[in-house]
Amino acid sequence: MPLSPIRWLFISQSQVEHHMWPQLSMLSYQRAQPLVQEICAKHGVPYIKHNVFWRLHKLAEIMVGSKDMRKFPVAFEYKPDISADSVEK
Repeated sequence: MPLSPIRWLFISQSQVEHHMWPQLSMLSYQRAQPLVQEICAKHGVPYIKHNVFWRLHKLAEIMVGSKDMRKFPVAFEYKPDISADSVEK
């Protein structure tokens, strides 16, 4: 079932929660967001939230090649998965 534009805009504001629980209602995403932010803060994990228009602009920049995707910080990688090739120099 395709997402309506309203639902898509809302889900894009709760991207982390949507990836954790893709079948939740929009109200449940709203309720879960402060809890997820608190858990991230407790464990030192950055909780990054951008508005949908900033992300669409960033997507367009990446698509046309004027910008690259931001690299995931090596500090947050699972240590056994890190290879010499994945470490930024």
